[in-house]
Amino acid sequence: MKMNRLYAFLTGAAALVLSCCGSGSSGETALTLDISPTSHMQVFSTDTYNSYLYLPQEYGADSGVTWPVIVYLHGYSEAGLGKGGLPALIESGKTYPFIILMPQSAANWKSSESIEAMHEHILALKDRYAADTKRIFLTGFSMGGDGTWALAAAHPE
Repeated sequence: MKMNRLYAFLTGAAALVLSCCGSGSSGETALTLDISPTSHMQVFSTDTYNSYLYLPQEYGADSGVTWPVIVYLHGYSEAGLGKGGLPALIESGKTYPFIILMPQSAANWKSSESIEAMHEHILALKDRYAADTKRIFLTGFSMGGDGTWALAAAHPE
């Protein structure tokens, strides 16, 4: 009972922080993502996942700057849609001072295959973008909250 309350509190706290800030498994086929020409997001792809990716407006202005990263795992009803949660806030014009990786999966985030594929996806992001490797944060909604705990337990680094 206490763990359920702690889990609910931590998941809610992460969602609140994100909403107030700022002015798949290896056997799974990566989902195709739809990005409008006026979108504030882009697509980041690896062999196992396609993700929505948000870069701060100031990204790239100073090549010596590294940026914190938020990894947002969606719930089951949002798979591939990018219409709710954090993607919706970005599309409504919210800006943030960090990189946001929003992988899209139709699978359960908790499977060992999904956890390892997501870990590789995050490592690829760190290689391609100016990510601050000391400030990578995980958050998720519903099924994504489960995946957040599973990924953090498997790869606390």
